[in-house]
Amino acid sequence: MILGTGRLIFFSELTCTGEEGISQAIDRAFPDLKRAIETHSGEKMAKAVEEILYLDGSLADYDMTCLYEGAQRLTDIFFQLCPEKDPLLQERKEEILMALQHCSRVRQMINTLKKSFSEIIELIVLNKENECVLPVRLAQEYVDRHFGEKIQLETIAEVVNLNPVYFSALFKKETGMNFSSYLANE
Repeated sequence: MILGTGRLIFFSELTCTGEEGISQAIDRAFPDLKRAIETHSGEKMAKAVEEILYLDGSLADYDMTCLYEGAQRLTDIFFQLCPEKDPLLQERKEEILMALQHCSRVRQMINTLKKSFSEIIELIVLNKENECVLPVRLAQEYVDRHFGEKIQLETIAEVVNLNPVYFSALFKKETGMNFSSYLANE
């Protein structure tokens, strides 16, 4: 980006001026990154990415290869902090790293990371929501299949592999009614 187009540039000849600034920006923003992932906040994540890669707004002193390396390091850190260790997320990481290689402008790189990280945070939230809904749905299906039998909270909790007290609270949160009321209405 800095050296221009129409010439052969060997990567080994490039020096990374500004690398310390990017590393320091990542280190400073690490708590914000961690908090954004823990709170599932795409907005906070976008703000942290913007602060890290945009630096002080003047990129004249920065070698763009350092920004690429910083973006790659930021991607690695993001995925290390993610609570999900899903193989699909690893594929997504590779897609992001590939997309970064095709960025020709700093703004494009920042937007790629912001969009990708926000999508992954949304996916994590959706997975967490499904974790809560699935046991309730399984319990409702069990009740429908075994309607004529004597059904107890403990039996259902065992079927969905949860503690009875936790299952009861989860069922009420998801359906708005107690499990015993649900059974009485069926």
